[in-house]
Amino acid sequence: MARNEAYQEAERRIEAARQEGATELDLSHLELTELPEAIASLTQLQSLNLHNNQLTALPEAIAALAQLQSLNLSENKLTELSEAIAALTQLENLKISYNKLTSLPDAITTLDQLKVIDLVNNQLSKLPDGIASLACLEGLFLGWNLFDEIPESIRQLKQLKRFFIQNNCLGEIPEWIGELRSLRGLGVDGNNLTSLPLSMKDLIDLGDLRLGAFGSGNPLSQLPMQLRQLRGCLKSRSVGKKAHSV
Repeated sequence: MARNEAYQEAERRIEAARQEGATELDLSHLELTELPEAIASLTQLQSLNLHNNQLTALPEAIAALAQLQSLNLSENKLTELSEAIAALTQLENLKISYNKLTSLPDAITTLDQLKVIDLVNNQLSKLPDGIASLACLEGLFLGWNLFDEIPESIRQLKQLKRFFIQNNCLGEIPEWIGELRSLRGLGVDGNNLTSLPLSMKDLIDLGDLRLGAFGSGNPLSQLPMQLRQLRGCLKSRSVGKKAHSV
């Protein structure tokens, strides 16, 4: 779809949503290079899907969507995330996978209703320290980035149930991982791990542990004796690039 046609189609959908008082809007797969400012008129919107466009930035107008609970920005060309996102105080689900982000704004750490953040396949090597304040966070997806260590801030996310950081540059998993007692899914395959911390034995609810096949996904030869109880949940095969679920 040509740029003008895509923009006009987005404007048509926005106007229809405004007239109908719609709470959901799908603007995915339009090849949009910019989001119409008219989006600010949809103050009732709760879900906005911008998946698979050509967006390089979000307009400040996004701040008007104060009721938004779900925002899908995956598969665009974002190199940064606008500070305007701080206005989305009701946001619970944020998908920004398959973009070109090298950092996140501190503003994201003020969104204390967030339950899921999907950042798969960007160029991130760190998270804002304030991520530790997101007490409601249950799912954090960091696969296919540039992390060489698991950020210390994650240690405070006691409600975290799914944490996937596969295909990064991790050399170890910190001992404090055992403090995340709510973890049910942990994906660390495709890194450089040679050992696992014994504290993982405390993750009694862990039902999905992804290490990759021994000898391929990580240079692990075997599980420590104290962690043999985890064998029942071990995923022995490597996970495909889009196999994470949110």
